[in-house]
Amino acid sequence: MRQEDRRRERLEKRRLKREGTRHARRNLKRNLEQNPDEAAFDEVDYGRASTAHLNGPPRERPEPGDGDLDPTLGGSPFTS
Repeated sequence: MRQEDRRRERLEKRRLKREGTRHARRNLKRNLEQNPDEAAFDEVDYGRASTAHLNGPPRERPEPGDGDLDPTLGGSPFTS
């Protein structure tokens, strides 16, 4: 992926996050005024401005100590 594309995606995500935060804050304020007893239990709704679709799939990371070293070969895998 090119640097300009990554930058554009980063800026778009930042803009969406800002918009979503404003939307959520507005909804929470409105709910607090209309129904103060239940306002503490309201869930945050980011509306169309959710950035969940921009997040990548979770990557599996190796556990510490679970290297791909073959103990029968000995030495480091990075040396020839």
